[in-house]
Amino acid sequence: MKDYCAENEKNTSNIFERAFLNVPRFILDQLFSENLPVRQGGWLHLLLFAGCFYADGHVRLNDRMVSCRKGEFVGTQAQLARLSGINVSTVNRLLRQMADKKLITMNRIPGGTRIRVNGYVNFTAAPEKPKVEENTLADQLKAAKKQFGGRQMDDDVSTC
Repeated sequence: MKDYCAENEKNTSNIFERAFLNVPRFILDQLFSENLPVRQGGWLHLLLFAGCFYADGHVRLNDRMVSCRKGEFVGTQAQLARLSGINVSTVNRLLRQMADKKLITMNRIPGGTRIRVNGYVNFTAAPEKPKVEENTLADQLKAAKKQFGGRQMDDDVSTC
């Protein structure tokens, strides 16, 4: 039985070795909606969320280098339609709806569109760890001296 479990763990570790993506509950709710346009909007939003650049850099768009920032998708609406399986005119309409809801910001660039997914950076940022002060020996000695009223501890030891 243990061999079977170990083999399953090995298989899943191979599958899940790539990075994970946090998906907002809002997008998941859209994905499971019974309303087709809402569901298509969820798929498009998920595609944009997953396709965003995770670091600042450059991308080639129609033989032209375009700078991109973290949280931006640089491409064409035809690419989005092909990747999502949604009609180009529907993609255009869904993008306008998302822009009206302030979920994305679109800018036309030569040869395509720059789409910024609003909230991407804040949502995907690693949580900050609380700053913990180390209690070093020097700090402990300082606290002990303060407890003795600033006097040296050696002065309090009586000699015979």
